[in-house]
Amino acid sequence: MLPNQKANVTIRNFPKSVAQIRKETRIKEGGTDFLFFTTDCNNKHIVLFCKKV
Repeated sequence: MLPNQKANVTIRNFPKSVAQIRKETRIKEGGTDFLFFTTDCNNKHIVLFCKKV
């Protein structure tokens, strides 16, 4: 899913820190992909995968 295992990770209203997410997923900082970890209006944890255009 992620080329070179690189992405910019951001959290908003999420129980884990960016450092914890990076450690668990082994995703490195950088690249043109963005992962937004957040909690939706139904209190479900979701990840938004975005690409820079």
